[in-house]
Amino acid sequence: AISVIGGAMPYTTFSVTGFNAGTTGLTPSEVATLPAIGAFNIVGMPTGGGTATFTVNIADSAGTTLSKTYTINVNPALVITPSLPQGTAGTNYRQTAAVTGGYVPYTTFTVTGFSGGVTGLTLANLAINPAAATITLSGTPSAAGTVTFTANVADSLGAVLNKTYAIKINPALSITQSLAQGTAGFNYHQNITVLGGATPYTTFAVNGFS
Repeated sequence: AISVIGGAMPYTTFSVTGFNAGTTGLTPSEVATLPAIGAFNIVGMPTGGGTATFTVNIADSAGTTLSKTYTINVNPALVITPSLPQGTAGTNYRQTAAVTGGYVPYTTFTVTGFSGGVTGLTLANLAINPAAATITLSGTPSAAGTVTFTANVADSLGAVLNKTYAIKINPALSITQSLAQGTAGFNYHQNITVLGGATPYTTFAVNGFS
């Protein structure tokens, strides 16, 4: 609230002019004028980050006037990105999620509910860096499964974000180890099968054929 003190009551002018919401989504109707108690109340839910400005104008019964312009800085919403991709057993996994938005410093920056399942990854593989606002999962999973944890962030103004991750660890890549012998003059038909890994495969080629 904006409080007005002093002057000769009642106030003959008690208004808001020049309201500009910018990109915040706030509206003039969210600024309530309460001359009886000498207050302006701003109550609303901004939809985006940006700057809102407006001017309050007061005149008292003795003819004294006062105008003051206010600027409200609205921070972007708390966001944590990206969604962490799948991994593969036996292959080093290193991915970082970063928090942006809100009003820093963050008063809460934690991870709860960590479970490595049967992947072999543990809480020790998770690095939490509040100063950089990052959470990094790094290590080599030993088996397929799912890693889950929840990131918890609160900013200095009380905004809260909780996001749960479920990271799929695929079985290790494997390929048919050997092919059967063939005989001249007879049709040869054998399949080479690839299993595991994160599909779609980005490389699936044959080379060195001789």
